[in-house]
Amino acid sequence: MNKKELERELASLESQLDYMQTEFSYVNSLLIRLGFEEGMVSMKLAAEELVSAESMF
Repeated sequence: MNKKELERELASLESQLDYMQTEFSYVNSLLIRLGFEEGMVSMKLAAEELVSAESMF
């Protein structure tokens, strides 16, 4: 890849990162509104507990 192609790819990746950060922030705030005190962190822990409890049966 030449410099111009690399710059174009970098711009695309930066745009994708911005989009993903915005989406993460939005989902995190929704989870907090739904009662997960720490948003994504709390939801992840709850999901892991459910999966762990499910495997016990």
